[in-house]
Amino acid sequence: PLVLAPVSGVRGRAREVREAGYSAYIPRPFQGGELLHCLQAVVSLHPGNSSTDDPRLITRHSVVDQGSPAPGGRVLVADDDPASRQVTRLQIARLGYPVDEVSGGVDAVTAAATGAYQLITIDCQMPDMDGLAATTEIRRQESADRRAFIVALTADVSPEQRTRCREAGM
Repeated sequence: PLVLAPVSGVRGRAREVREAGYSAYIPRPFQGGELLHCLQAVVSLHPGNSSTDDPRLITRHSVVDQGSPAPGGRVLVADDDPASRQVTRLQIARLGYPVDEVSGGVDAVTAAATGAYQLITIDCQMPDMDGLAATTEIRRQESADRRAFIVALTADVSPEQRTRCREAGM
């Protein structure tokens, strides 16, 4: 598939661009994740081939109208505070990622064992198992070829805490 990305765009050129054989038309400069979302939409429209038989043209506006496709992978939010969990979930979901939530470190370890998560955000201070211990256990159980990114959620930004987080595998 071909993507036309001119320096400036002109509205109303969809038919002309489509007839020229392009699958997408997205003028530069790109905003936010526009290019990524456009390319994902093109790939999903033409999986594994370069067919241009599909009459749809992907544009900046059609990607926004359809909702941006998720960049890939699920996110796990682990936090014992329901309000913090909700805020984190909403922020991540707004980026287009599917989100699962758990309320403790033990549940985070159990959920992570499925291997379904590209990213895990984890509160460092939870009563059943803190985020550092949970991360250490998640890393112990992971395979070498499938490792999730783990991000600490903490108000403690001291150098000592940063070191502890890194040592745990965050």
